[in-house]
Amino acid sequence: MINPSPMKRFLTLCVSLVSFALFGQTLPYTSITNIQYVSPSNLAACNDTSAYLGDTVMTYGIVVTPGDVSEVASGSVQGGHRPFFFLVDTVAQGAAGSFRGMECMGVYTNAQGQLLPLPNVEYLLPGDLVKFTGRVGVYNNGTQLEAIDGNSLQVIGSRPVPTPAQITVGDLNDPLRVNILTTGEQWENAFVEFNNVTVTEVIPFSGNRISFNVVDGNGNKINVSDRFLAQKLPSWQTVNPYSPQSTGSFVPPTDQIKAPTIKP
Repeated sequence: MINPSPMKRFLTLCVSLVSFALFGQTLPYTSITNIQYVSPSNLAACNDTSAYLGDTVMTYGIVVTPGDVSEVASGSVQGGHRPFFFLVDTVAQGAAGSFRGMECMGVYTNAQGQLLPLPNVEYLLPGDLVKFTGRVGVYNNGTQLEAIDGNSLQVIGSRPVPTPAQITVGDLNDPLRVNILTTGEQWENAFVEFNNVTVTEVIPFSGNRISFNVVDGNGNKINVSDRFLAQKLPSWQTVNPYSPQSTGSFVPPTDQIKAPTIKP
């Protein structure tokens, strides 16, 4: 028998260590702020892509949206509901701020290739401190963490319930509803509040869904979407099995009515 050379033994050891790190998911902590951050020069060049796109990361965050009110129907996820939730970075006890918000998709693929909701995702409450391991992806041009397995989400404590940042529509969009990356990208996936905005269009779609546009005093426009129970019409049959209601109850606003407070 020929003994392997010292160099060959060294290479074998290196490969074993790398394999253990990958399959054991011994990932270092990466903050939500670091995942979301995009430099001013990239934003000025219309590049808002996360530097971590495609990477698998482990992060900590504070839950903003309760798990029982997400309402996204899906024909590919078992049960017909594709849960999602939002986190805020743990910095400053969860205060809203630049690049601190993150959307998480609460679905994973099992060994049989089936899409399933993460265990207990519907029980999440605002203020829950969670550990999340996932792949950095993109949904609707926004950065999103995607679960890698059924253990991606762990509740490890609690913190004060997050409160929204006070911003203006003009921080995000212009009058044509075009994103202003240089000032708006920092608020992607964030919990924010607009005051003194006016509804300009009410937009029915897909039979029993509705969104609406609002403008600020300078005419800057943004669309308010309907992914939560709060904006589901009475004709909507809820798809979240843990929903507190069997149908929606949203009464659409009327065009040209001032809406004092909007919380996306």
